Amino acid sequence: MQRTTLVLLALVSGCATIARPPHHATDAATVVGRVLVYRDGRPLTVTRSGSPLDSTLYGDGVLTSLAVRNLDSGERFTVPITDERGWFSAALPPGPYAIGIGHYIWLLDTPARFQAPGPGSRCYLGTLGVELFARSSVLGGWARLTGGAIPESDNGFQVLDQPGAAQRWAGQALAGCPMQLVARAAVAGR
Repeated sequence: MQRTTLVLLALVSGCATIARPPHHATDAATVVGRVLVYRDGRPLTVTRSGSPLDSTLYGDGVLTSLAVRNLDSGERFTVPITDERGWFSAALPPGPYAIGIGHYIWLLDTPARFQAPGPGSRCYLGTLGVELFARSSVLGGWARLTGGAIPESDNGFQVLDQPGAAQRWAGQALAGCPMQLVARAAVAGR
């Protein structure tokens, strides 16, 4: 199940190869952020509950993962969300990145972009809020019922700045490297 999720996440973010875990090398920057997922205005759980039913409902994989793609090199990484409040930390090579999300049975691309700073740096991206099915299309309606890829235009996105909460979660103050929502025309150019 997890391998299938990785392949699907890679395809959603325009990838023909399987994404891999983030770096742990000295050439990496550590980025900290948070993802919140909503549906019909209500927050959804981003991690498995720990219940024995989890393996039946979600398989062996995680409930929510980010698929991040370096826009310069094309390198792709998977960042599983394991914190129940949606916090994550990833060591990534410096460069510009795009974010895709896999949540439960849905996959979606986002207009969120960020710049990972130089090696050894630690920074805070912000909180990416995603409202699933904020709008409806034929493909989105099908995905709502069966799972699969949700068109980006069917979802709502917002970036929130919560530096105090990030500092408490990370245990230290972090410089800002905020993600931004990029207009669709600008996304097509990259």
